[in-house]
Amino acid sequence: MGFQEDEHVHGLIDNLCFAVTEGSVLGVVGESGCGKSMAALSVMRLLPSAAVVQGGEILFNGANLLAKTEAEMEKIRGRDIAMVFQEPMTSLNPVHTVGRQIGEVFRIHRSAMGAEERRAATVALLGEVGIANPEQRCDQYSHQLSGGMRQRVMIAMAVACGPQLLLADEPTTALDGTIQAQVLALMQELKQQTQGSIMLITHNLGVVAETCNDVVIMYAGRVVESGTIGHIFDQPGHPYTRGLLASIPSLAGNAGELFSIPGTVPSAESFEPGCRFAPRCQLRREYCSREVPPMTEIAPGHAVACWVTGSGRQP
Repeated sequence: MGFQEDEHVHGLIDNLCFAVTEGSVLGVVGESGCGKSMAALSVMRLLPSAAVVQGGEILFNGANLLAKTEAEMEKIRGRDIAMVFQEPMTSLNPVHTVGRQIGEVFRIHRSAMGAEERRAATVALLGEVGIANPEQRCDQYSHQLSGGMRQRVMIAMAVACGPQLLLADEPTTALDGTIQAQVLALMQELKQQTQGSIMLITHNLGVVAETCNDVVIMYAGRVVESGTIGHIFDQPGHPYTRGLLASIPSLAGNAGELFSIPGTVPSAESFEPGCRFAPRCQLRREYCSREVPPMTEIAPGHAVACWVTGSGRQP
């Protein structure tokens, strides 16, 4: 995938490959700008107009979503695949009540429901996601709700039709620790009820450790490591993953300053021809910037894209 600027196309996401297992939670981790949200928007077919999908497939129940018409995608969005967007204050319409916005999901995908039935289902759903006085909140606007309640409204809207796949883009950002824990517990509970799967996008490894079964680590539009929770936290293979873990404060106390990965994520215009993490990597070799390292399995179900720690050979 890339974005078009004048006559040039800059690559954003290259050879992105992962699967969300039925009934599981996949964590997609990386710094801001690594392509996590763009990957989720690709699944929903809601990419910005400047974004160009240049190849590949997005398979859902065996069907390629990239081959679907917009009319077909409108039937899938909200019913089979739903998304909790990153910022509820900007995602909710400020001129409509939250109840009307949730009810719209029922109106589109449950057309047989009447107005009274839609309202009753909306109130019940607000109660299920832990909002007190749901009858009253149903008639309020987004600015009248706290950040935690807005996030719960977004989750209620997303799970209204019991989707098979829920895409959650930074669902706990800007929430305090207590509300964050409640939102994560709510998502887990709703997943159990619907028997669905969750793709959780976050930069918070603590959230990943508490919530996910499998993890994909992204850097500059590429997957650099994938594996189970045990693989990523107990036996991290990629230097970037190791750097992320080393930067987490420990309850046992840290000796000296916390580790910080030097540099910043490069922009699409300045991507390296080889490993994009090479300029920031403490293990880099001269050849790392010349050729892209392949994803290499270092243990069953655990793969790393690194010339040094993965394949162990020079290109």
